[in-house]
Amino acid sequence: MNSEIHHPKKSSIPMPVSRAEALSGGRQHYFTGKPCKHGHVEVRFVSSGECMECSRVRAQRWSTKNPDKIRTMRKASAARNADKVTERYNRWLAKNPEYHANYRQQNSDKRALYEAKRRSAKAAAMLGHLTEEQLEQIAAVYAEAKRLTEETGVLHHVDHIIPLQGRDVSGLHVPWNLQVITGSDNSRKGNRLPLDNQALDAVQARKDEMVAPPRKPVTNPYAA
Repeated sequence: MNSEIHHPKKSSIPMPVSRAEALSGGRQHYFTGKPCKHGHVEVRFVSSGECMECSRVRAQRWSTKNPDKIRTMRKASAARNADKVTERYNRWLAKNPEYHANYRQQNSDKRALYEAKRRSAKAAAMLGHLTEEQLEQIAAVYAEAKRLTEETGVLHHVDHIIPLQGRDVSGLHVPWNLQVITGSDNSRKGNRLPLDNQALDAVQARKDEMVAPPRKPVTNPYAA
């Protein structure tokens, strides 16, 4: 039997020493100071009587047996808390500014391949009959993204309303399929169609001029 002692954190309110005492006081945890059946001297849950260490071991065992369910749950949680996830990532990135530079340097071959495929997709998605005025409009969109980034300090991207490598359809690299959005919004959107009504109306109005025949999506080696 492996006996481990994890004392409860100090608190101004004494920890109940029995499950009955915790129940009567409306508490969620209690600490007997005695080992559980697996030898852990730990805080226990009132709901089940299980100690925290046993709960951690059981959760880890379940996670190991159910990796697909864990991935699905994590994706669903990230989608529900997209703003919090982005904020936490930005805080981490601020503390580790060298991360992206180091990754690109260590994976220069993957980055070069991805950029080559991206340029190829953009070239294939550009209509051959664009006028000089329309080409200038494309340049103006990129200039606006740069201006907003410099003025606000928030990274802005040029996004294709219908993505160049969409899951169901692929968009064109034309002025009316471009919009300027923040980098975090662009990351959340990914290769999906827009969800807001205004963007969807714009897509519907010029659908034939924005959508190209579907192509196999380009895999981003930097995606999680």
